[in-house]
This record gives sequence, C-alpha cells and structure tokens, in this order.
Amino acid sequence: MGFFDKALKTAKNVGGSIASSAANVGSTVGTAAQDNAELNSLKMQINVIEQELDAAYAQIGKKYVDYVAQTGDMGIITKEEKNAKIAALTQ
Repeated sequence: MGFFDKALKTAKNVGGSIASSAANVGSTVGTAAQDNAELNSLKMQINVIEQELDAAYAQIGKKYVDYVAQTGDMGIITKEEKNAKIAALTQ
C-alpha cells in the first residue's frame, strides 16, 4: 500500500503544480494585456500632444510672418546688439 500512497501523493502534487502554473500563466497573460493596453493609451496621448504642439508651432510661425510683414523686422539680433544688451544688464 505504501507504493500506491506515494504514487497518489506524487500525482496530487503534480496536479497541484500544473494548476498553480496554469493560474500563474493566466495571471501573467492578463498583466501583459493590461500593460499593452496602458502602453497603447500612452502612445495615443503622445500623438494627441504632438498634434497640439504642431498646431501651436504653426500659429507661432503665422504670427511671426505677420509681424515681419507688418514691421519688416525679422527680429534678428546681431552679436554687437546682444553684447550691448548684456553689458547694459550687468551694469
């Protein structure tokens, strides 16, 4: 009888291990799916922000072109002008 008891105990242990492994695999798959969903959500948010930035840059560019068209000033500062402004600020 000892042999059959050992075999039965071993079979139960193997069955328990298989069930535990299956549960762990299921949990891991569920976690991976959640991670992928979160990653996709973040990628969509990044795309929306990049589109908003592109629109903002386009508005800045249009305002600059309008400013240059109205004033003729391209806003370029020469090295001498920059040095004079720095000198004025540091005095």
